[in-house]
Amino acid sequence: METRPTSLATPTITKPIHRNWAEVDLGALKYNIEQIRATLPASFTIFCVVKSDAYGHGMIPVSQALREAGITHLAVANVHEGAVLRQSGFTGMILILGPLLKEEDPFLIRYELTPIVSSLAEVKRFEALEKHNPLPVQVKLDTGMARTGALVKDAAKLIKSVQASPTLELTGIATHYSSARTDAEYTQMQRSCFLSFLASLKDVDTDKLLIHTDNSQSIIRLPQDPPMNAVRLGLLCYGHPESVTIHEKAIQLKPVLSLHSRILSFKDLPPGSSIGYHRAHILKDHSRIALVSCGYGDGIPANLSYGGYVLVRGQRAPVCGLVGMDIFAVNITDIPGVKPGDPVTLIGTQGEETITLNDFCEHSGRGYREVSCLLTQRVPRLYA
Repeated sequence: METRPTSLATPTITKPIHRNWAEVDLGALKYNIEQIRATLPASFTIFCVVKSDAYGHGMIPVSQALREAGITHLAVANVHEGAVLRQSGFTGMILILGPLLKEEDPFLIRYELTPIVSSLAEVKRFEALEKHNPLPVQVKLDTGMARTGALVKDAAKLIKSVQASPTLELTGIATHYSSARTDAEYTQMQRSCFLSFLASLKDVDTDKLLIHTDNSQSIIRLPQDPPMNAVRLGLLCYGHPESVTIHEKAIQLKPVLSLHSRILSFKDLPPGSSIGYHRAHILKDHSRIALVSCGYGDGIPANLSYGGYVLVRGQRAPVCGLVGMDIFAVNITDIPGVKPGDPVTLIGTQGEETITLNDFCEHSGRGYREVSCLLTQRVPRLYA
């Protein structure tokens, strides 16, 4: 099989014309790192998670800004993302969070990546790789997520096999919480299971390893006591939630991403007019309806149709009818002076009004990470 381009080449346009765009504030990203770091022990290592193109914010610009903020450890989903980071010039540790296909194993050596090990079969595979120096690996425990990670009953044997290997180097032990935001009791069970396992280990000096369980959801709910000495942070880096308390220290974070579009046209319609596909919205009054230049083809959730709104000229304009692939309609009857080309804010601030990421998620039924991850290539990222 051959790989072919998935779209036509973009024609050269002297001056970019943005129908839709996401603004990524790298200064806010650096500020957030500074605020989070101030709440943690000085010896703690922060893994910033930049998988899925840094949650849709742009992996290369984000990783460069993180490096400027003093971050030396990044985490990604697979070796392909790790290779892109290395090729961009990142020289710190790159942790591969997901399991590898066997044919991907050589990339660990080529790009100096650190895999997560969950089984003896992976140990044997990684031992067989041709390498000049021991390959750093981290062992993961499955304490209740039931995805990757060794079962607790098998984990001690797994760690011993890594320690005994002349071609592998154990650099960390980790687990992952399944429900840190929604189930405190289950999360505490996972944490206790992990700590009990560590306490049972013999001939393992955890002080020399990276020990990490916490993510953006658990770090604001659980203490980072020894032997924990590292955290994996995704959403917090990108400014969500904005108000958090870590180690009894309240901090205010800044949202990194805002999302914008433009008004294409508008028309005045009488009562009884139906808007868009399937007549999903019927007007009760004389209304001025404007078309916004984005849709689910840009990553806008179709469910924004139900109770969602955008900002036009600093005022709320409710969504009318179903979100289409390329456009959707909003009611601007009570907003004077609207013209084609006017900016529309879907996430962010316009005038004195703000739509937070949380607002957008509530109105669209989409999770926090999904919103930015699912923005498509039709939405250029503009960096400040």
